[in-house]
Amino acid sequence: MPQRPRLSPAPGSSRESAKGIPPFYCAYLLRSTVRHASLYIGSTPNPARRLAQHNGRIKGGAHRTHREKLRPWEMVMIVSGFTSRTAALQFEWAWQNTQASRHATTDKIEINVRICPKTGRRLAKKSSNPRESMTSIMARLHVLLRSPYFSSWPLQVRFFKEDVHRTWKGWVDSANTFIPEHISFKTDFDDGALSREGLPLQIALQKLDVLGKSLGSYQEKARFLLDAGDRLNCGVCHDRLRLNDDLVVVCSSEACRCASHLLCLSSSFIQSEDSSNGLVPVNGRCPGCDATIDWHILMREMTLRIHNSRTRSFDDEDSLEEVQEDEDARDELSDDAGHQGPIDLLSSDDDDFGPSTFKPDLHINNQRRHESISNPPVKGKIDDWDDVDIVE
Repeated sequence: MPQRPRLSPAPGSSRESAKGIPPFYCAYLLRSTVRHASLYIGSTPNPARRLAQHNGRIKGGAHRTHREKLRPWEMVMIVSGFTSRTAALQFEWAWQNTQASRHATTDKIEINVRICPKTGRRLAKKSSNPRESMTSIMARLHVLLRSPYFSSWPLQVRFFKEDVHRTWKGWVDSANTFIPEHISFKTDFDDGALSREGLPLQIALQKLDVLGKSLGSYQEKARFLLDAGDRLNCGVCHDRLRLNDDLVVVCSSEACRCASHLLCLSSSFIQSEDSSNGLVPVNGRCPGCDATIDWHILMREMTLRIHNSRTRSFDDEDSLEEVQEDEDARDELSDDAGHQGPIDLLSSDDDDFGPSTFKPDLHINNQRRHESISNPPVKGKIDDWDDVDIVE
């Protein structure tokens, strides 16, 4: 039987000083409102704040989005539902470097295909000099969302611009493969309203639950159950739960009092899904009440509970700012590092379950290249591609 993950770190381990996982983290796509061909892929725990940084309203943001001639920027879509910060960084890197990612090597992306943003249809004429475009970015996203690795994640794709959604739909309609049904797609188109400074207002970003407030009653129930002092047994293996030591998940159903070891319930969900490629469960039936519960909801509650039990908490904006400062430092390091190819990775914080050991298994020039790097992906290498208009 696999060893269960422990909540308490060994003295002196990296877990003692590890920074926690924000309750929300997403990968996003920016587009210049001045020049639509200028694009930027990044990740953040707070999209509205990050957009304000890119547009110069507050301090921070990537150096390559500081060019006034390309401002203001708009956030045209996000991908969320990641169960850790490291997972979001993995996806961000793969979206930027899909051709080099081991999770997408079975596909040859047609970057010379164009989808008309007004009609959503393929353009008849193919470019003799293919270059990066919104279509190719949507094509790479499509590859990732149906790859064996990422397709098992409980992701949600949200579009804020109608023309970008049409480009996505046009690509999906022309493809012969399908994305798993559990990956959800939503549209929340903005009306193009501008702030007093003339910047995109994007009310939809302000409505995102980046602090996990929607889980308030669920968090209260879990806290009451685990703090009551009663003996609790795992709903799967029936062993006693060591609440000060084990990673414990609590059923999200309102009236259910079932709690389980993280690893036990994860294994149970994956087995019930009957998928040989399952790395992260999507959902499953609670062993206590038999209700179908979503895995990412369980993970968000557990993450917030762990944070709130520590001196550091993501209940306020200050903690999110600290994570954002780490991203700013990453951007600056990326600018100073120069163009060293798609495997130029820089250091970042640990996630809540240990160091963020990021080991992309790359394919460069048809040769497999194994890298063992304890670093997450860096924003800033997209513009290394030939004829790229993506800005970093």
